[in-house]
Amino acid sequence: MTDPSKSRTRVVARFRPQSSREVNGRCFKSLSVDTVAFSSPETSNNFTFDRIYDEASSQEDLFQDVRPIVHAVLNGYNGTVLAYGQTGSGKTHTLLGSIEDVSQRGIVPRAIRELSIGISSCKTDCTFQASRALLIAAMEISTRSKSCLLTASLVQVTVSVIEIYCERIRDLLDPGNDNLQVQQERLRGITVAHATEVPVGSEAELVQVMQQGISNRAVASTAMNAGKNPKTFCLPCLCIFVFLLIAGSSRSHCVVYLMVEKSHADGRLEYGKLCLVDLAGSERQTKSAAEGQTLEEGKLINKSLSALGNVVNALTDGKSSHVPYRDSKLTRVLQDSLGGTANTALIICCSPSLDNAAETLSSLRFGVRARGIINSVQAVTAERNSLLAEVHTLSSKLQDATSVSSGSQLACKAARHQGRQLLIHSLQVAIFVAYFMWEDHIWNTQCK
Repeated sequence: MTDPSKSRTRVVARFRPQSSREVNGRCFKSLSVDTVAFSSPETSNNFTFDRIYDEASSQEDLFQDVRPIVHAVLNGYNGTVLAYGQTGSGKTHTLLGSIEDVSQRGIVPRAIRELSIGISSCKTDCTFQASRALLIAAMEISTRSKSCLLTASLVQVTVSVIEIYCERIRDLLDPGNDNLQVQQERLRGITVAHATEVPVGSEAELVQVMQQGISNRAVASTAMNAGKNPKTFCLPCLCIFVFLLIAGSSRSHCVVYLMVEKSHADGRLEYGKLCLVDLAGSERQTKSAAEGQTLEEGKLINKSLSALGNVVNALTDGKSSHVPYRDSKLTRVLQDSLGGTANTALIICCSPSLDNAAETLSSLRFGVRARGIINSVQAVTAERNSLLAEVHTLSSKLQDATSVSSGSQLACKAARHQGRQLLIHSLQVAIFVAYFMWEDHIWNTQCK
């Protein structure tokens, strides 16, 4: 990895337009491009963020704000964009977008397009490899279309979609796989073990896989989203229509991973991951009027969001020596994003109405705290030869650790534990190296 550089979490606030049902006035007023005045019968305060986006802001405005994070993924950096707020505050609209109108596309489809353009522009700078299936798909697609992700230069692009529902991690590309665990890998950092990673060969294919996953997300109707119409997400410019029906409130945290792996001709390896997170609604249970199963879901949502708040507090209070990432599946998944190695942006989505003043105030306060998080950002890079040398070194250490046959029972137990840890470590590195060596073999075979 490269040497880390300090980067503060970027926090912006976005206020959606007032709906026809919200008749009790407004609770905010923009004072400047970065300051908003909040006012309700109970309290008033000014809040400063990196940027304030009022009702007149466009989807393009929001994307331009996070565009540097998306683009950095192409250079081996991890990036995260989170949408936080109560149900109905515009989180899903901000991330995915709305019906038919190209100008209403959200951050996710715009990020896909940005990665597509970036990968195409890299072809003169790098030599890319791809798996056999991806290579063949790219060759077939490139004969028919000029707008594919993989043109003359090839790169491994994969997508995963998971949700955290009732403190269980569920693979939305394989819904039966509903109790996944979080692990930390040698080079990729925090990952969800055994989550489906689908290789994609074009922009359209990436969108289709992503939509397949998001359409499996858990939703339910609550008072906070009563009257909302089902939304359709599409990319007309691709001449395809991908439908996403969200008739109710999202009852889970949804995470879309877009992963870019590059192998250069000189042996350098790069791995970038973009994490796009649509958090579940942060409203109080009494406000949502939920009952039964939906009420129990709400309790677990609030528990995970409370754990998120505790992590934010621990990272910003200047006193905590321990950050409680393991208190929730959500905070564990976001460990690289909060105080870790990723470039991170947080979008606080708010209602402008006095009807939701308490929830808006809570969201703004959360955003102010999160703005103090400092990440140690670094590119995920490695040299193939150094990794091979590390495999040999680890193999020697593993042999020494497992050859212990004498000494106390405690010493043997410690040696066995060390051996297991070394085995896991060496296997992770060896698999990573073997993957890229296989890519080279496939590339050379196909090009002969």
